[in-house]
Amino acid sequence: MIRKIRLKKILPSDNLSRVKITHLKKWGRNIVSFFTERPEKFSFKSGQFVRICPESNLTLNTNPVWRAQSIASSPDDKFLEFLVVFGKTGDFSQLSANLKPGDYFLLEKNNYGYLTLDRFSKEGDLWLIASGTGLAPFLSIIRDFSTLNKFNRVNLIHTVRNKDNLVYHNEIMQLKLAPNFFENKNKITYLPVVTREIVDVVGLIQGRKFEYISSGEHITSLLKSGKLETVTNCKFTTKESKVMICGNPQMIKETRSHLKEIGFVTSKRNTPGQIAVENYW
Repeated sequence: MIRKIRLKKILPSDNLSRVKITHLKKWGRNIVSFFTERPEKFSFKSGQFVRICPESNLTLNTNPVWRAQSIASSPDDKFLEFLVVFGKTGDFSQLSANLKPGDYFLLEKNNYGYLTLDRFSKEGDLWLIASGTGLAPFLSIIRDFSTLNKFNRVNLIHTVRNKDNLVYHNEIMQLKLAPNFFENKNKITYLPVVTREIVDVVGLIQGRKFEYISSGEHITSLLKSGKLETVTNCKFTTKESKVMICGNPQMIKETRSHLKEIGFVTSKRNTPGQIAVENYW
């Protein structure tokens, strides 16, 4: 048996914190939300990610297994929340799958990423398009209503393979993600898209419950055909629309390609635009 030793003998600790898992929520066979302590001086912007490592297997004879995880909690929350998917292979998945409350992650004190609202002017319509657990950064964004209040519409599109993968569906439908989420419900459209089943789903159109059949079409097909605009009652225009995309690289590539064909530009530090993206692997 390999003896566990003090953290500072394994890694420089100036840029690391140990955060205890306080509780977790299992969404299905391989998706879990971990809730952890938040270090006192740790700050971040909604949409950013951080690197975490399960402490459980860290010894002199092993290397730390890091994974970049978007933060799903709000910058105002006193805890951190991570939406984690476990793959069939991979060291991080194997080490994290059996973690329980009381166990620890190592947390890098630096945060990363530019999938943040300061990429845009705070006006017009905000589109948040996610696949799978790419929903995580948008959970943080829509929980920060002090900023979202400045947009006319907030359209959250979540595409998954199977209906069982619609994590946070009830919380969004009940408008309970943030204290003042309900007060701003008329701004909120939430459209779940299921791509490998033809199923009945429920969403929100400007805060009102909306039932429909998800036909198995991909988000890019809905976008190109105009169905997405029709269902949400909101147009994609370079003047009004700000589009953030996170998740599967192929989905991002196809969605961004179509948006560029109709005049949209990727927002960069010195180049204003209407698109911001984050690949999830």
